[in-house]
Amino acid sequence: MHALETAAQQWLETLSRRKPSAVDAEDLRVSLESGVNGLLNSLSAVKERLNELTLPFLLPPELLAHVFSFLAYPDAAKSAFTGERRAKAWSWTAVTHVCRRWRRTAISTPSLWTRLSPDMRPPWEVFLDRAKDAPLKIDGFNQYNASPFHFRLIHGHRHHIHTLVLTGLNRADTCDAVACLIGSLPMLETLLIKPKDAYDDPPELPPNFLSDVAPRLRELTLVGVRFPWDTGSALLKTFRHDVRPRRFRNHQPSPAHPTLSTVLRTLQQMPALETLVLEIYPPAGSVDSLTFSHGSNTVSLLNLRALRLASHDDSCWHLWSRLRMPPTAILSICAMERNQPIALIADLLRRCVLASPLPNFSSIDVSFSESREPGKNVVIKLGKGAHQSTYSDPGYQDTTARVRFTEPVVVLDICTDRHANDMVVREILRDVHFDNIRILSISLESNAPWDSTVFYDTFLRLRSVTTFKLFGMCAAAASICAALVPISPPEPGSSFTSGGHASEIIFPALEELDCFRVDFSTSARNRTGHELLGRDALTQMLERRVSWFGMRLRKLGIRACQISNEEVDVWEKYVRT
Repeated sequence: MHALETAAQQWLETLSRRKPSAVDAEDLRVSLESGVNGLLNSLSAVKERLNELTLPFLLPPELLAHVFSFLAYPDAAKSAFTGERRAKAWSWTAVTHVCRRWRRTAISTPSLWTRLSPDMRPPWEVFLDRAKDAPLKIDGFNQYNASPFHFRLIHGHRHHIHTLVLTGLNRADTCDAVACLIGSLPMLETLLIKPKDAYDDPPELPPNFLSDVAPRLRELTLVGVRFPWDTGSALLKTFRHDVRPRRFRNHQPSPAHPTLSTVLRTLQQMPALETLVLEIYPPAGSVDSLTFSHGSNTVSLLNLRALRLASHDDSCWHLWSRLRMPPTAILSICAMERNQPIALIADLLRRCVLASPLPNFSSIDVSFSESREPGKNVVIKLGKGAHQSTYSDPGYQDTTARVRFTEPVVVLDICTDRHANDMVVREILRDVHFDNIRILSISLESNAPWDSTVFYDTFLRLRSVTTFKLFGMCAAAASICAALVPISPPEPGSSFTSGGHASEIIFPALEELDCFRVDFSTSARNRTGHELLGRDALTQMLERRVSWFGMRLRKLGIRACQISNEEVDVWEKYVRT
């Protein structure tokens, strides 16, 4: 290095200084620039030799390329729905500017250049040229309107597209994206198309899409795109479909609204399904015209792990009744209109619980809401432990389509008459055998009705409940408190299993009661017809359980409730310290 500095110094001493106005100034400038380029090249060669003395130089090119892959694919689990990768989708290419060896390694590794996104700022041609024929993964949120240039490249390279995920598309882009799916896509295994809005007359996949166009497809998610019903694939493991018409109550038969029989025939051709998410809007009378009879000709989906069905009418319940699936599958069924077949729902839930492997469900969550007028929602959730998620559906993240509860789980979302919610819950749970329920949660919104006698009759059978959570500011909360009050003291020698008044107490194993935003100032009638305030009902419940049965709570939680310190002091006397 000292010799290089000496040679550069001697070269500079041979050059005379000139002013910009000198006649030979331009020749001197050319000579200096040539000398500088030579020195930079020599310095670059010296740095390359210096890099050879560092530890990363010991890594073989294959291992170095593997390290680069972690930068090229920082988090494959993040969904394109959120657009979280937009800012850094291609920032990994900075490694190509570190040194010559890193650049040669990165450019000569096609798999590093296979991920493309509609919002990428660098030109696609560079990535496609360096990707060669490696499987392409086109995945991204269309923050900026995708140009026809992008779709031409997709169509031109469709022979080696492995993953195609396009979200946030406008109507024109959605049609262009579907138009690219004509021809042969022999390597395609994942396809997701989701426009940012719902459009009338959505585009439709080709009729031979699963059989000829994409015979290796494993995951298919279509939102706002028609599916060619009565077709299927034995390799398909994930199928999500939602046409999302603007008019949910459009009962006119159309290709976008398959009949229930058509859906069943289609599912028969998908025996390997592991995830099934369908929002169906069949024509009126679709259920009546079913060619499948109850209990026979069911569709076997023996690998199913997650099922979510939603419909504007009762079609989802009838579809569920025709599916034969593992008892451990996660279920979420949602009906959006009133007058649901309660007897059928109760029978389906009873059979589901009976088939569930032990240990059985350990928690029940019942909530009422008024999100769909003129009816009211009743949501019943069954799970193990607290209702916290260990399962999520990463390919279908929508505010109305999230299924996040502990496995195994059942979620029934039913729209009913606003004055009969408590009766609906009783009818659905009446014949279901729950032997291991430890946690019961009740969530109420305004004007949610719940008679104390109906509540008592519904949940008396839950003898193993140790935690009861009550949420909601409405009169029904006071009714529920009144239902917890023991009516008669125990008879001498009676027990909780031998009959008598002792066996009539609700939740005999209760240890924890949590009340959140409960209005204790409202009044309700207890099971004997006596009217009392919610705060008085809670006081009676605590006092009688202790004095009559020796049952003292381990924990009492009162949160966001309008109560006095004196009432808190009274209640604390009946809680274990």
